[in-house]
Amino acid sequence: MGWGFKKSFKILPGVKINVGKKGISSATVGGKVARVNVGKKGLSASASVPGTGVSYNHKLTGGKESAQVPSCFCPLCGVESEPSAKFCGSCGGQILDRA
Repeated sequence: MGWGFKKSFKILPGVKINVGKKGISSATVGGKVARVNVGKKGLSASASVPGTGVSYNHKLTGGKESAQVPSCFCPLCGVESEPSAKFCGSCGGQILDRA
């Protein structure tokens, strides 16, 4: 595991920009009771009852990850491969679907 970086900046009341190693990762609009988050993984909404620990999160849309073709990997060497490949080009092991 390597080093990470994450920082949140409040740009307006109720609007935050979240920055990570690769740049802007998401934006959040709202407060403690209700908020909407827009990021690389899609759009999500959250609501909570302050002081109770009760909250609800709902993913509204998927991001890049939900549209991708499932990747496949070799159980022997761990190398990812094309979904149509039957055997690993690196070690010759049988390719399995990553579920």
